[in-house]
Amino acid sequence: MSAITISQVTIRSINGLYSLNDLHKASGSLDKHSPRRWLQNKQTTELISKIEIDGIPSIVKKQGLGTFVCKELVIHYGMWINPEFSLRVIRSFLISQESVQSDYKLNEHQKQQIKEAVNRRHHRTKESHQAIYLKLHALCKVSTYTEINASDFEMAMSFLNSIENSPVTSCGNFESPVGQHLITDDDIFQIAYNAACIHKMGKLFTYLLPAFERLNSRMEGDIAEYAQCCDNRHYSLIQMAKRHYDDCSELTKTKLDWVMLQLS
Repeated sequence: MSAITISQVTIRSINGLYSLNDLHKASGSLDKHSPRRWLQNKQTTELISKIEIDGIPSIVKKQGLGTFVCKELVIHYGMWINPEFSLRVIRSFLISQESVQSDYKLNEHQKQQIKEAVNRRHHRTKESHQAIYLKLHALCKVSTYTEINASDFEMAMSFLNSIENSPVTSCGNFESPVGQHLITDDDIFQIAYNAACIHKMGKLFTYLLPAFERLNSRMEGDIAEYAQCCDNRHYSLIQMAKRHYDDCSELTKTKLDWVMLQLS
């Protein structure tokens, strides 16, 4: 399973167990939600006993790293804190599970979205449809857009919606298996820059969430969902940009390093 990220916090994992300390940090680090208090809970101890009866490793303490627990206990810890955090935990696991299914292809709705985005880019940049599709294929490393993995859909849409006034720039063009110049350094930089913007937006939502919780606002769940969505979208896009890092010119690498710095 790929990395789990909750509220801008990456949850470390070791042998299928997840860091309870990272989860506590993601929840807001309140003392009332500390792992030690949760472990003292009667229901928690009963659940651990039940899991271990089935022979499943449930909890391990690593010196210098903290406490790591199984998926079942991660979900229980989230529920113990509050329903809103529990929902974030569950959705993170679901998104992580989906992300490892890289062989899943686009559904019909996603294919239509890509075709429409290609048309919009054509009218915006004056590039030919063929040139846009060739760039898209090189970016996603496929021979036709229908072969794009569902996990690469966000990257494809980010590229198609990126702002670019000219079809080709003078630096760093990537080539397809048939040797055609397809995608520029500027395209990769736009993807990374969009990821940084999404990351900052997610931090803003996370910053605003406690205020909505105190107000008991009906928007609380939406804000939490927006923050989680930004977490996962920015991570997906930045990973895609990194895949092409070594192919970029030194100038573009410098620009990409600057973007990575904004994410640190």
